[in-house]
Amino acid sequence: MPRSKAISLRREIASIISPRRIRDLARTLQVVKRRRKIDVVALVAALTLGFGASRQRTLALLRRAYERSTGQTLAASAFYARLSSRLALLLKTLVEEAIDAAANDCSGTEALACAIRSGAGGRRLVAASP
Repeated sequence: MPRSKAISLRREIASIISPRRIRDLARTLQVVKRRRKIDVVALVAALTLGFGASRQRTLALLRRAYERSTGQTLAASAFYARLSSRLALLLKTLVEEAIDAAANDCSGTEALACAIRSGAGGRRLVAASP
């Protein structure tokens, strides 16, 4: 994926969930203890959007998606070490918050789609603090 496309994918995520919220929640859940080479916002983007339409899905493809979006080359072990139960909890929490926010902003069975569309217009769906 070209770097410009990767940047636009990160903007799409940022239009729904603020990068600050992702970083703050990651720190609270102890996904990251200090800033290192791996950017948690880019990691969330790679995990949520990294597979694309490919039929083949592997951890190596996720790592390459992360590398393409950040321009950083990582040792496989450095990337795989971040795939933890705490990261899974972060992703689960972010999804739950986005769905809750969507339900509050819209009504009916189309709530998430409605909220995502309105989020693309610049509104944040996830509050800056829990």
